[in-house]
Amino acid sequence: MHRPPHLALLPWIDSNFILLPEQDDRLRVITNYFKQTGKLEIEARLGYYSINSGLSQDEKEVGQIILSANYLQILPFRKSKNFYHFEPGIKKEHYYLLKDLFDQAVKTPNSHVINKGHRSIVDTIYTNHTRVSKDLTTNLITESIEKVNRMDLNIQNKGQDIRLTSSIEEAQKSLRKDQLVVSMTRTKKRYSYDYEFMGFDLTHICSSKGEESYEVELEVRDVPYLLKYLNDHISFNKLVLRFLSNIQSLYHVLDTLPKSNSLNIIQLNHTQHKANNIPLKDIKVNDDNDEETDVKDNYNQIK
Repeated sequence: MHRPPHLALLPWIDSNFILLPEQDDRLRVITNYFKQTGKLEIEARLGYYSINSGLSQDEKEVGQIILSANYLQILPFRKSKNFYHFEPGIKKEHYYLLKDLFDQAVKTPNSHVINKGHRSIVDTIYTNHTRVSKDLTTNLITESIEKVNRMDLNIQNKGQDIRLTSSIEEAQKSLRKDQLVVSMTRTKKRYSYDYEFMGFDLTHICSSKGEESYEVELEVRDVPYLLKYLNDHISFNKLVLRFLSNIQSLYHVLDTLPKSNSLNIIQLNHTQHKANNIPLKDIKVNDDNDEETDVKDNYNQIK
């Protein structure tokens, strides 16, 4: 029997914060989902679910009924036609609040939150679903992969929603000429923080389709650590609940913080740039205060 895992939660989580009771059937479904993933990459993203376009009036009404629940639910999945879709991302001011929250946690004694730094990346996505990523600081290709065997679990909680995704990333060593059709490019500025067996990524994204988003993702960085408790039902169940509680706590803490704080943080970033007499468009990609502008600038450079 393995020693029970350390189950401390992120420093801002109140000890009374409970996402789901340990005997809840919804938690059993989620735990079974984790068990089925095996050695797959497991990640959770913040966002919200909304009704699909192109539905009949009857289908829209069904979709609205599904999404109108005032409690945490696992959304039904239909292979033929879903009534809803997931939109990843949070508000810009919430993004900055969370970044500030993580930066403060790094400085807090015994928080176990580690700042893994930031990087700027350009993703080129091809029509065969291969993604090639280039680090803008080193100008080197860091990944060339295709995600396969994807499995989603959709968790809705009154608009504070989560999508759990598991997949295998297969390395693509080369692309044939007939595969070199670009579907989209994305420029990303990503801040990463590790916490125990998990890792949080906060990413500002601009795409070639004119879309901009601020995304938050929690990933199981140490899958072997999670899987070693696979046959210890109680410990494994607690680890899954801890994973969920940590990602859901980000919504919870945003509800408790004054919204004006986020505007102060954004204003502070702009004030610091002006104080240094540096035009925003000229800030280098590896400057730690350039969240607001460098992603757009980098995208404009590669168009």
